[in-house]
This record gives sequence, C-alpha cells and structure tokens, in this order.
Amino acid sequence: MEPTRCLGNETCAVITTNDMVKEYSTGAMYILFLIQEALVVIIVYSLRIPPPIPLQEAWLVLPKHPLGGVEEASSYTKVNFLTKNYKFWTSRGINGPKPIVLFGTFYQNFFKPMTEVAVDNSTKYGKVYGGFFGTRPFLMISDPKLVKEIMIKDFHLFADRDDMITGDSLNDRSLFNLKGDEWKNMRSIISPTFSSGKMRSMHPIISNCVKNLEKQFETSVRNGKQEIELKKMMSNLTMDVISQCAFGTELDIYGGKTSDFITYAQKIVQPSFRLWFVFLMVVSFPKFIQWTGMSLQDPGASTFFRAAIRSIISRRKSDKTKQRDYLQLILNAQNKTLDTTDEPDVEGDKSDQIYGETDQLKDQKINKSKIPSEDYKLGDTGITIPKGTTVDVDIQSIHHNPEYYPNPDRWDPERFMPENRDQLVPYTYMPFGMGPRNCVGMRFALMEAKTAIAHLVNKYLTRNFNYWKSRGIDGPKPIALFGTFYQIFFKPNPIVVLENARKYGNIHGAFLGNRPMLCIADPDLIRDIAIKDFHVFVDHNDFQSGDPFSDRSLFNLMGDEWRKMRSIISPTFSSGKMRSMHPIVTDCVHRLENYLMEKVINNVRHNKEIELKKAMSDLTMDVITSCAFGTQLECKYITTHIHLNQL
Repeated sequence: MEPTRCLGNETCAVITTNDMVKEYSTGAMYILFLIQEALVVIIVYSLRIPPPIPLQEAWLVLPKHPLGGVEEASSYTKVNFLTKNYKFWTSRGINGPKPIVLFGTFYQNFFKPMTEVAVDNSTKYGKVYGGFFGTRPFLMISDPKLVKEIMIKDFHLFADRDDMITGDSLNDRSLFNLKGDEWKNMRSIISPTFSSGKMRSMHPIISNCVKNLEKQFETSVRNGKQEIELKKMMSNLTMDVISQCAFGTELDIYGGKTSDFITYAQKIVQPSFRLWFVFLMVVSFPKFIQWTGMSLQDPGASTFFRAAIRSIISRRKSDKTKQRDYLQLILNAQNKTLDTTDEPDVEGDKSDQIYGETDQLKDQKINKSKIPSEDYKLGDTGITIPKGTTVDVDIQSIHHNPEYYPNPDRWDPERFMPENRDQLVPYTYMPFGMGPRNCVGMRFALMEAKTAIAHLVNKYLTRNFNYWKSRGIDGPKPIALFGTFYQIFFKPNPIVVLENARKYGNIHGAFLGNRPMLCIADPDLIRDIAIKDFHVFVDHNDFQSGDPFSDRSLFNLMGDEWRKMRSIISPTFSSGKMRSMHPIVTDCVHRLENYLMEKVINNVRHNKEIELKKAMSDLTMDVITSCAFGTQLECKYITTHIHLNQL
C-alpha cells in the first residue's frame, strides 16, 4: 500500500496487483482476475469518470500467469473508486469477510452455494456482520430480537426494500422493488387476489396440474424406471401451475416437447453469468445500468412474456371470455372490478406489473433486504445504521442455527407439532418473510404444496384400497396410511375382530396400512389353510424390520430357515423336558398362592377386590424368567412386579 494523488480532498488507496495475484492459485482464478481488471477500465471509460490521478499514471500492466514461475509483477492498479467504501464497516468496529475489488464480498458465492456462504459467515463473524455487494455496504443480521424490531416494531422505518432499479419496467414495477406509497397502492390491489375465496376458485386448476403429475409417475413406472428424478418432477409441477394459474396457458410439460414458454421461463429461474454480472453492476453502478437499459432478465424472455400477456389480454377482451385464473383476478383487481362484471379495457403496460408480480411470486430470496429511511440505532448493539444502508435479514442462518433448531439439518417435522410450538423461538421461522412486506403469495404457495401432498399421499398410500371391493369382498372402509388398522385406536383388538366378523361375515377384507389381508373365521376354511394345505401356507406374514432379534425369531423366519429352526427348538418341548421343568412351574404357582392368600386377608379386611388379571400376568412373567432364564425373582408378586419394572 502506498499513497497516491487524488482529486479534491479524498485520501486514495492503491492496491498492488502483486499481493492479489499471490492469492490466485489456479488458472481459473487468474482468468477471473484479468476479466475483473479489464472491466474496471471499461467502466471508467464508459462512465467518463475523471481519473483520480493523471491518465498517464493510470496505466495497467497485467501480471504473467502465477503458475508459470516468472517474476512477480511490480506494477499497481489504481482503483480507488471501486474500493473507497471498503472501510465502511471496519471504521465502525463491525467485523465481516474481506472484500475484493469490483465484487466486494459477493465473490464468495462463486465458490459455494449462497446458502452455505450465509451460514459459514454467520458462524464465523456472528449474528451481526458487514459485507459488500460490489461497492455497496450491507449489514447482515440473524438475531431474532433484532429481526423483530426491524420487520415488525420499526417497520415504518424499514418499509422499503433494497434499491434494485435497472430502468427495466418488468423489474422496477414489481411488488418487490416498489417503494413508499407506490408499494402500498400495489399491495392493496394485489392482496385481495389471494383471499380464501380466490384461492378456492383456482384450486381446481392446481388439482388438475397434480393429476398430470400423477399420470407422469405412472408412465415412468410402466416404462420400467427404477428411480424417478423427483426434483425435476416437482419443478415441472410448479411450472405447470404457474402457466395455468398465472397465464391461463396449458403446457405439455411432461411430453418431452420443448415450448417457448418453458424455454424462456427456465432462462428466468436458472442462474447465469449474465444475471450475476448485471446484479453486480446494478449495486455498484446503478446509473450506468439505467443508462444502458440492461435488464436482470434475459431480453428474449422479457420480450416473449410481454407479447404473451398482451396476446392473452387481447384475446379475452375480444372473446369476452372469463377464466378463474390469476391473470383474470389481477386484471379485475387492477380495474377495481368484481369477478362477475364484464371485462373492462386494460392498458397494455399492465402486463409489466402482471409479469413482474408473477416473477416475484416464484422468486425465492435467501435474505430479506431492508433500507432504513433515517439513521437507525440497532437495538442495544451500539451500532447506528446510516440512512439508506442495506440491512439483510439472514433467514438461512436463522433456520440452520442449532441454538434455535437442534440438529438443524435433520428432517424433523415434529418440531412444528402443536405440543412443541412453545419450544420454538419467536421470529426464527420465516419461510415467507415476516411483517407487512411478507410474501403476498404465501397462501397460494402453501395451497399448491398441500394439494400436491394430499393428492400423492391419497394416490400412493391408498392405491390398493380397491383390492377387496374389486373382488366382491366386503369389509370395513380403510383410510390413508392406516388402512383399517385405525379401528384398534378406539377399541381393543378382540372386540374389533368380533364386531367385524358379525358385521361383514366370516370372510371379509381388511388392510394393514395399504397391504390387503383376508380375515377368516370359518372352521372348515381354517382346517384347509392350517392343516390340509399347510404346504401352501407355510410362512407367516412378512414383518422384516432389520432388527435381528425380530427377524430371526421363529415367528418371522420363512421356508427352510423356519424348518431348520423349528427342528432345533421342538425337542426342547418334549414330554420329558416338560416334566423336568414342572417343579419350577409349581414353585411359581406356590408363590402366586401365597401372594393371593395375603391379598385376600388384607382386601377382606378393607373390603377391596383382587386384580386377578395382574396376578396371572405376574405368574406368567415369573414362569418365563424361572424356566427360560433360570432367574428366580424374590418376595411376593407385588414386589416381583416392582423388580420387573426396574429390569
């Protein structure tokens, strides 16, 4: 680092290319460095920025490849205008990752997914740390108490989100980027389109999309596929829902044919170099982006969807057609009309807002950015956030913090069961954001997810439930997941068996989960199955669990393994072996007699009854421990019961 001359009273820093090149240990990083430096020169000349030093001193000597073993470059790249903000946080005593020229701290996302970067930084630098989007500083927060203050308590100071204005109306007029009264007006127009009534009107469309997914599953299975790429399937479902609910357009999403809609939609949702480049330019040089008219979205995709929406609107106006999709709802809302009125005229530029809002609905943000409208004291941290500084709520780190969610990477839906809700820390669960600017399409997204789950569960956990009915066999009605087994949740199993036999006959069908079983109470048929045709019914039900104590038991063994084990065990129950164990059984019965005599005396004195079922259960346990394990339990049966509980 050495001083250099600057315009005005600024103190400028000089970054040596030598030190930077040493950090780049691969050819790829070297190329990235060259691109970075070339962009600096392009930006300077494009913006016609007066150089901070005489132009003849602003020369650039690119270093040779660091892996080539040549001497280090000794020249300097003077890029003060790209680094002048990089002491913004350190000067305020706030820690954070070290920024680099042009990219700030955003370069971390080139090497790891954004989700991992967020969690790693939070672990390393704490719940409040500073970073940079290019040259623009932002404060990252993952403290629930501070989240509450920013998103709820002091929302009036953080009503606006980050300034991502590009000059492209599809981006600038989206609900995500609107500010102040414009945002309030647009939100008040859009919110009613996500009411319970409007969601119900679109539910049949979503159900139809899920049925298309079911058919694709069945087709994949029929074609012999052993594995199904579920992520791709669910992505296709989402695309199908968006096209039908938002645009009223049916796609052959699973047919293998690529349509323009799918092609351009994928360009919007998939990350690309262009997207990252324009994003960095927006945050570092917003005026340059507005001047050039560059868009975050692919120009072809923007053109396609503008034309598609205008075409759909025009067709509905000319045909006087009405559909129950989101496009129709938002058109009505934009014109402050009811669904039952005639279709009014719609200006073509409304398509910008419609498409922009649709993009916002499916766009998933890791962080929620806020901008204070005045200098803001951040809780009791001693930090004052200057007006206009970006504040990001780090949702990813909060959701994966073991302080709030033990074993955060383990799938544990029981965390959110009603009986466990009191264990959740407030303001640590924000899948759709929080506060007045939470996701406006939350109810729609949840409806889609729940509809898909309900249909698929009903389809594949109840797929056998016509098994007995199709064969003309009566029986109790099964329910998803449990089959007819749910009956024993309300009555003892023997009573359920008797009632079913009386109601449905000596032969009726039932289900263990989705597995069909035939219940028989006819003696003649029992003789055929258990004796006459035993060679056909050798095996018991298959209850393999992976536990050797269960799987290797005589009850669960099958075929030759069962025969071999039976031939070993059967001789231990011969008449001679039984006579040798009879004295042990007699001793157990004597202990029962003594116990009962004592209980009779005490209970008659106090007018109490003897719980005989418990006493006989204790006898059985005493016989098993004495005969099978050679263990004689002491004292009376009531003491024995205590010992058994301890064992």
